[in-house]
Amino acid sequence: MLELGKGFMYVDKQYRIPLGGGISQRVDLVFYNKLLKAYVLIDIKKGRFRHENVGQMNAYLNYFEAEINADNDAKQWE
Repeated sequence: MLELGKGFMYVDKQYRIPLGGGISQRVDLVFYNKLLKAYVLIDIKKGRFRHENVGQMNAYLNYFEAEINADNDAKQWE
């Protein structure tokens, strides 16, 4: 964990994110930074960056903000 810096805690790998309608995706790695009070999501992609990747990550971030974040956690757009 030293590579990530100070305050990071490992949460899970292949974290399941329900997207509604029985559909779910998995984000590869989830960490929490206790100093920043924020989750860090890492989704590993192979190949070239695609615009769909942005939409997928935004869905993950919105899920965490709505369902996982505590009241005192940092908000995505602050």
